[in-house]
Amino acid sequence: MRLSVTQIFLSLVVIATLAFLGVFIFAVDPETLNPLGQVSFFGLWFLLLTSGISLILIGLARRFLGEGRASGYQGSALRQGVLLACLLLLLMVAQYFRLLTWWVALLAVALLLLVELTCRRLQSLKR
Repeated sequence: MRLSVTQIFLSLVVIATLAFLGVFIFAVDPETLNPLGQVSFFGLWFLLLTSGISLILIGLARRFLGEGRASGYQGSALRQGVLLACLLLLLMVAQYFRLLTWWVALLAVALLLLVELTCRRLQSLKR
């Protein structure tokens, strides 16, 4: 039941952010926005990526691990969804400001791996 509620919530977040991003993409040019508009544009992308990636990871866990083990994986799926969304958003912002090079992308991936390994280490110490 808990997984179903999470999946319904994440699906609603995906639908809502797609609607708001549709307004940004089809009605407003992100280049002409003030800084608050640009922050909200990238914030919507963050919500969309986080909820979409988390939904995919929870669905994969449900399919391959079963319902019981997938509910225990839910927190990890949300954390990994946030981390992957941060990585993709960092790459999008770097591309927007024309700062994206191959070594910036590698540094971002290394930072993501460092944070994920730190989270796993802290989780194993709590047990």
